[in-house]
Amino acid sequence: MDIDNIKILNEPRNRTKTDIGIVILSSPENFGRRFEMRRQLMEFEFPAIFLLGKPKSRSGSGIKAKLNREISEKGDILQLDIQEDYKNLSYKTLSGFAWMNQFIGEWISKSGSTWFLNKLKKHVLCSQSGRRH
Repeated sequence: MDIDNIKILNEPRNRTKTDIGIVILSSPENFGRRFEMRRQLMEFEFPAIFLLGKPKSRSGSGIKAKLNREISEKGDILQLDIQEDYKNLSYKTLSGFAWMNQFIGEWISKSGSTWFLNKLKKHVLCSQSGRRH
């Protein structure tokens, strides 16, 4: 996939090259999950971006306005110019990988917001109990 062919609405501000980065698939209305993930990601030292499509047209202007504020304030959202829909998931994922490879790092991990939070909680619980995971 050629990075020049990806239609991007908003790009993350941080483009610091590192060895590893994570692409977290999210949807425009998942404000709470992104908030919680940012809070939990603060202890890690690798860049993470949230990958979103455009809000569905029935979402209304409230979600669009709130999303624009979040994009402006947080600066960690890569928003593609595609409708947020399951049928666009492959394009969305590959576009995120292409962008990360171009601007962030060679080693890229992909996660969905729910899976990532559950895995991170398991890691924390096992670390606290002294068990290996």
